[in-house]
Amino acid sequence: MYFLSELIITTIFTLILLLLPLQIYWAISISRWAKRLRYHPVSEEQALEVINFFRKVWYIPNAPKYWGECKNIYYAVLHSPVVTFETKKQLFTILERRKVYGLRPPYKKKQNHF
Repeated sequence: MYFLSELIITTIFTLILLLLPLQIYWAISISRWAKRLRYHPVSEEQALEVINFFRKVWYIPNAPKYWGECKNIYYAVLHSPVVTFETKKQLFTILERRKVYGLRPPYKKKQNHF
């Protein structure tokens, strides 16, 4: 019985030590992406890089700063005229799965026929 509880404690401690660097890396990367996209127009290639980055992220740190930066990244991609609708939809879906709330889904603009 004593051995089992010691094994469980050791396992939990090891998991924490392994996941902590990943969380720090993701937090820093989210901040870098937000800063990069804040000052420059977003291209299709950058939007695809952001999508690939968020696919690798398992966990977004539970802090308003990081949730806000995720929203800023999304809205920078959303308001870019050169990014396709499908790419915007992919990013929306990924961030929605990561529990980033308050995002407006992308929509296709209607063509006016006169």
